[in-house]
Amino acid sequence: MSVVDDGAIGELITAVGNRQLAGESTSLRQLHKIMEIEQSQALRLASKLVEEGLAELSPAIHDRFESEITLKQPLLRAVRAENRTD
Repeated sequence: MSVVDDGAIGELITAVGNRQLAGESTSLRQLHKIMEIEQSQALRLASKLVEEGLAELSPAIHDRFESEITLKQPLLRAVRAENRTD
């Protein structure tokens, strides 16, 4: 099973990873819009990735929802590899 096939967390990984590969940033505020899910669910998923050491948050000083999420390199490489097999 691939890392990007694990339900909602896989969708988040794919969405953030593809944006990251395209040179686009993704804020916490954008996640729920991109994934078309509730904001609270998107935040829980992002927190899970950070807690598991798979992603990092670059904190925004004045608005925590503007904090940027980025995938760490091993996971980003997995997204890139998945894109090649599609």
